[in-house]
Amino acid sequence: MGAGLGSLLLRAAYRRLRRGSLDGRTVVVTGASSGLGAALAREAASRGARLVLLARSLDKLASLAAELSPSRVVYRYCDLADGDSDLGSLLKECLSQLGSSRIQLLVNCAGLSVRASCAETTMAVHRRLMEVNYFGQVAMTQAALPFLSKGSTLLMVSSVQGLMAIPHRSAYAASKHALQAYSDSLRAELSSEGVGVCVASPGYLATELSANALRGDGSIHGETDETTKGGLRPDLAARDILDAALEGRHEFVLADFKVQAALALRRLWPSLF
Repeated sequence: MGAGLGSLLLRAAYRRLRRGSLDGRTVVVTGASSGLGAALAREAASRGARLVLLARSLDKLASLAAELSPSRVVYRYCDLADGDSDLGSLLKECLSQLGSSRIQLLVNCAGLSVRASCAETTMAVHRRLMEVNYFGQVAMTQAALPFLSKGSTLLMVSSVQGLMAIPHRSAYAASKHALQAYSDSLRAELSSEGVGVCVASPGYLATELSANALRGDGSIHGETDETTKGGLRPDLAARDILDAALEGRHEFVLADFKVQAALALRRLWPSLF
């Protein structure tokens, strides 16, 4: 019993030492009002970051800012599906309010999913998911580039479905595959400038992603899948994802052995997969 407790304490101490510090650094989080985005904001705050929180739900953002530290948090309404938004001006205003001119970590976490077969998914739904999950992330990234410097990191929150597609998720998987490809190109271009690009691909998380997903006709799915209910807690995922980004990892797959094995099979033996 004593040995087991000692082992747990040693592991906890090791993890605390391993955690990358964000003391005084400016972190921008999209999709910060709930789910993994909110968990990443909390984790960054616990590491000393100053935060810019962006999402569509101002009420939830206000509540999260009050929970953290109002003097170190700025929040704004941001709809990444709105192609006419001046994201550069939005970032400049938020940074100025924080007394900062640089972004040390951009967390692209806003996302939308789908629950429908390929045949049932309308083109409007395909376009909606691409606007949020791909074009919106690209627009935010490009708006942030002038505020980055050597040592900054871009954290793109993708999904294991950005590495392998499954039935009834075609629009979601396609948007995440696109984000993966964009991130690979961006990483190669920014490497000479000392800016890192980390793609995090988590498996199922216990969030509202499935409940908020769209059906093929664009209506709200409104149900939490069993796989989602049994998913990893967002706070635990946030801790490991931030560790990966701050360690300079290019890619980080956060999933169980079965998913890891499926990803390997997808590459090595596609027909069997």
